[in-house]
Amino acid sequence: MSYSKRGFLEIISEILNSLSTEELIKTHISFKCKLDSRAVAKYLGILLNNDLIRKSGDPVVFMITKKGNEFLIQYNKLMNLIDVFDTPNLEESVSDNKTRENPTIMQIKTEAG
Repeated sequence: MSYSKRGFLEIISEILNSLSTEELIKTHISFKCKLDSRAVAKYLGILLNNDLIRKSGDPVVFMITKKGNEFLIQYNKLMNLIDVFDTPNLEESVSDNKTRENPTIMQIKTEAG
């Protein structure tokens, strides 16, 4: 996975993925997901507020909830569906259809001879 310019959902899913196999402290989440401590705190807050993760213990460890696992399953299904459509080819297909439906003047002249 490329870590440059990751989107919000990508980071959320990465944190949930890391917590799906083990309970982690904030520092370990930071290392695994390659995020600074401020970003980790921000995302953990969002995940906690939405009941996707919970925290417990001393030292505090974070763990994924059932709702978090369900989110991860749906997110992965969506990403697999997007991969199936192979976006560059889809755009070419849409572009080809527009050309056929609304030919340019140059195409009309070429077809007319």
